[in-house]
Amino acid sequence: MSASGQYVVGVASYVYNSNNYGLTWSTNNAAGTRTFKIIAISASGQYQIACISSNGIGTLFSNNYGVSFTNLGPNVNSLIDVAMSASGQYQTIVVTNGSGSNNVFNSSNYGVTWTLNTNSSASGPWWNNVAISASGQYQVAIT
Repeated sequence: MSASGQYVVGVASYVYNSNNYGLTWSTNNAAGTRTFKIIAISASGQYQIACISSNGIGTLFSNNYGVSFTNLGPNVNSLIDVAMSASGQYQTIVVTNGSGSNNVFNSSNYGVTWTLNTNSSASGPWWNNVAISASGQYQVAIT
């Protein structure tokens, strides 16, 4: 949900958008039919990230209030959680790496590129959730 509550996004097999405080909802066909896991939205509603939980697609990103989506990666098989700063510039996702643990990836450029957080790849942890402060400076992930 955007900070004002005007823009609301939900996911299931489609991305659903509302631009009138959740009064009405429309199916967003721009993202296609997929198995969506979770979505995050910036404070203005302009930036949206939809995580796909299957088929190795990764993440879909919108910078135009959900009108269109671009596949940004990282290409992984299972996304666990996603968080976004208020501006949308800073994003963090938790993914299953397929070798018995989960990893944390960070983006500081609105989801254009992703970097494996090497501090999160210690053997064995199962990272489950991530949160980001409004500015993006403070982030927390839990196992």
